[in-house]
Order: sequence, then C-alpha cells, then structure tokens
Amino acid sequence: SVDRRAASQRRRREWPALPAPQLRKDDNVQEPSMLFDLRGMVVVMKPPGWEVDSVANDAGASCLSLFLQHRYPRRDFPVLHAAAAGFGFVHRLDVASSGLILAGSSFE
Repeated sequence: SVDRRAASQRRRREWPALPAPQLRKDDNVQEPSMLFDLRGMVVVMKPPGWEVDSVANDAGASCLSLFLQHRYPRRDFPVLHAAAAGFGFVHRLDVASSGLILAGSSFE
C-alpha cells in the first residue's frame, strides 16, 4: 500500500554520497552477468578480474560495485550505492576467482 511504502521510505537511512567513479572497461576482462534480481537482493556471476569491493579498491581490478551501480539507480536500490553498507555485498571472492555473489539491494 501507499502508506506502507511512505513509512518504509521514512525509515531508510541516508548514507553519504560518494563521488561517481567511472566504470573501467578492459577488453581482456569478461563482464559480470546478472542471474537473479529479486526483491531486496541480486545475484551476480562474477568472472575473474573483478573485485568485490566492499571497501577501497586496492587491487587495480574492475569494481563490481560500479557495475551494479550503473545498472541500478540509487533511489530504488540504495544499498548498492552505500559504501558504509559495503555496497550491499554479503560476501567476497578473490579477484582471480569466479563465482556467484549475493548483494542486498534495499534496506528492507
């Protein structure tokens, strides 16, 4: 209902905005693929060469957070844009590894 949605939006935390870095394109690195986009979570297939960056990117790899941020708008998917919330990532994989990544996409 409209009342539930309005109450939910009031309860959301406001996280500080970060400068918008550019998504790095590397012709030698395969792009991740979206497997599931469920209410409150997304599942991504992370190929090798991408960093699950819940903190600063120190590996020089492509950032999975930026990949998700380019696909999901901040107003509808706030966690994916919140550094203080680890960009929603529930777990990490090494840059050289591939596999499924689960990320929360809302605070609800």
